[in-house]
Amino acid sequence: RGWVGKKAAWLSIFGFAATIFCYLGVNLVLSGLHSYGGG
Repeated sequence: RGWVGKKAAWLSIFGFAATIFCYLGVNLVLSGLHSYGGG
């Protein structure tokens, strides 16, 4: 009891962080290889 809310909150936080990390990471690291995200 009480784990459903916590699990959902952590999943949403992890998913959001992963999305931001992937977007920024690809733009910063691969900016010189292709034009992903206009970078």
